[in-house]
Parts: sequence; C-alpha cells; structure tokens
Amino acid sequence: MDNTKQYRDQREARQVQNRISSFMKDFKVGTLLHGNGIRKLRGVSPWLC
Repeated sequence: MDNTKQYRDQREARQVQNRISSFMKDFKVGTLLHGNGIRKLRGVSPWLC
C-alpha cells in the first residue's frame, strides 16, 4: 500500500469517527441509553465518544 492511499484511508476513518461522535453528542445517545436503563458490562466507555 502506498503512503498516499494509507493517508487517505486514515483521513476517511477519522472523518467517519468524527461524524459518529457528533451524532452521539447532538442526539445525546449516551444520556438516552442511561436513562432507559441500558448499561455496558465491559469495554470502552460510551461517554468517550
């Protein structure tokens, strides 16, 4: 894989991650889940998104 494609793939991955994080913040997904009794047992905290 050449560096240009790798850079482009990384940039696109960051853009997707930013869009998901923005959606979760705008629609307060973590708060909605918590308020409805939905809990995680392990893994990365949803509040970090």
